[in-house]
Amino acid sequence: MFQVATPIDAYQLTKNTNSQNEITGTNIVKNKLVLSAMIILLIAIVNVDKKPKMIPKKNW
Repeated sequence: MFQVATPIDAYQLTKNTNSQNEITGTNIVKNKLVLSAMIILLIAIVNVDKKPKMIPKKNW
């Protein structure tokens, strides 16, 4: 039922979890950056849509 864990096994496990945590950490940061970029883009698009109504259009 119980596996006998040697110190080498424990070291491998901690190494694996550490690398996994690093990967997920960078993914979370990337996801947050993408989310914030998308929100900024959305706000910019909404603001662009509102401007023509407030400022009279100039025919160049």
